[in-house]
Amino acid sequence: MVENKNIQKIKKFEAQADEIIFEAGKKSDKIIEQAKKKAAEKIEAEKDNINKTIEEEIEQFKKKIDQRSEKEMDEFKKLLETQKKNINKKVDKAVDFLIEKVDDIIGGNIK
Repeated sequence: MVENKNIQKIKKFEAQADEIIFEAGKKSDKIIEQAKKKAAEKIEAEKDNINKTIEEEIEQFKKKIDQRSEKEMDEFKKLLETQKKNINKKVDKAVDFLIEKVDDIIGGNIK
């Protein structure tokens, strides 16, 4: 009988141990789920930070391109203005030459 009581006590302890293990498993599952959730949140936050950084770098690059384009356009505009002045000088000289020739023809000083 003592042996039977000991077996019952052992079975009772085994049942209690199983219950403790089961509860610990549930708690560890909750802990694992919370850890997964926190990790997912941190990953999302980091992903957002990375995307924000990339967008900022893209904007800075666009600004550099715009500044460079603006600078190149200013240089091109100056070049065009210089060419216009040079062309106008040549046109003025040609017009002066033609006027002089017309005056010579009218005045009878044909050369």
